[in-house]
Amino acid sequence: MMRRVVKVGGSLLLRPDLGRSLSTWLLRQPPAQHALIVGGGEMIDAVRKLAMVHNLDPETVHWMCIDLLRQTEQVVAEIVDGLNRIQDRDAFTRWSKCPPHGSGNTEAANTLISIPAFYFPGCGSGLPNDWDTTSDAIAAYLGTLTRADEVVLLKSCDVPQGITVSQCIETGIIDRATAILMPRTGNLRVERLP
Repeated sequence: MMRRVVKVGGSLLLRPDLGRSLSTWLLRQPPAQHALIVGGGEMIDAVRKLAMVHNLDPETVHWMCIDLLRQTEQVVAEIVDGLNRIQDRDAFTRWSKCPPHGSGNTEAANTLISIPAFYFPGCGSGLPNDWDTTSDAIAAYLGTLTRADEVVLLKSCDVPQGITVSQCIETGIIDRATAILMPRTGNLRVERLP
């Protein structure tokens, strides 16, 4: 079985049907072990405003936002049934060392991973610790870290048919820091969650 990293865009958290839509999307994908992470959406946008008002240190705010992503992860855990959870570094290390197994795309193959379990100060991601790095680039990092066969960035915005990842970066659909990991990420797909 292949391994697929799926980043659920934070702006999707405001969709009343997110739980059902995400579950349906996962079931419709080719069989894979899904490793899900969740973006920050409006919660992180509010922190961005605070950082500007108070002229806060970008690196400090970056790690503050990473810690806040535990809350958006919790929202997805509440609305999507059957997700396994990884919430700390030890559990992530054990999980990432085990190869994906099984032959079907079952609920047991869906794991929600807390971003601070694998992305933390000194983790060696090579990503800038500022606003250039969002959960898009962090998903790409998770893909390289776990040797995922595919990384999918699920968005709430329209994603033009046939657009390349480079064009997604240029147009702001995904963050600039993702480009840092592109040579190592492999198959990266950006799409709107139906």
